[in-house]
Amino acid sequence: MDKAVLKAAEDTFVGLNCLGLQKEPLKASSLTVKDGKEVYTLTFSDSDTPVFIDVEKGTNKVMNVYASELENTTAEYPTVFSKGQFYVFGYEE
Repeated sequence: MDKAVLKAAEDTFVGLNCLGLQKEPLKASSLTVKDGKEVYTLTFSDSDTPVFIDVEKGTNKVMNVYASELENTTAEYPTVFSKGQFYVFGYEE
């Protein structure tokens, strides 16, 4: 795996740190094809709640972030949105 792919994934944690998501060690990576694009899926985990980050090969664009710690319950939505503390994860083009 290209070092730039790992850097793109690790840099994602900088923006997520304010939400309480800490970078954990890289445990696994795989290369698959999604929608005709080669995508690395990197798994960071040192606990029961792994973080999965998809990075497009070649462009090093972060395609998706899957982290159960970032999921809000529907009861929390009014509070989160009223404070403007919302992020879009799992966005796919």
